[in-house]
Amino acid sequence: MNENLLGLADSHVSEMLKLGYNQSDIAILADISETTVSKILNQREHPEFSVSRALVSKLENAIAKACKKRVTALLPYLSIHILDHCASVPVTEELQSEIRQMVAHSLSNSFSSEKSASHLPKGVEGVVAYLGDDLYLVKLSLQPDDNGGDEADGLRLLIHELEHIIQRLRQRLPKRKKTRKTISYPRII
Repeated sequence: MNENLLGLADSHVSEMLKLGYNQSDIAILADISETTVSKILNQREHPEFSVSRALVSKLENAIAKACKKRVTALLPYLSIHILDHCASVPVTEELQSEIRQMVAHSLSNSFSSEKSASHLPKGVEGVVAYLGDDLYLVKLSLQPDDNGGDEADGLRLLIHELEHIIQRLRQRLPKRKKTRKTISYPRII
């Protein structure tokens, strides 16, 4: 069991190192000592070191914080294009801006264990956003059991928004040239 927890702890610390954090940063994010981080990374030198479930949980929360910090720092440089929106109200420039802000907030929020509300503007049921190269984000106003909707309503809305993505991808496919194939049959005399 401890080997599994130690493996998880090592994996979490390694992920944060890949994000560009150093051991000191990781210790601060996880609210643990730098020595603990060092022992996780240098397991062979510290065979007596054991890891608790609580420590792994702190590291999991630290990863969420680390990712959120990185995404939040990148958001000003990230181009968010709203591809499709299903709205029962006119979509003005102001509403487009509000939707983009909500998408950015949702993206940043997705890495946090402490979720804060990021609802679509009133009158907008769903949004498909395009972030960079082939990264799509779907945001729905109706989650299962929200606003009196049931799971089926939420699934139908999700399928509808995914169909927008499928339609966009189909438009990007190269057109096939229609060619007549000539088939050679054996001659019958």
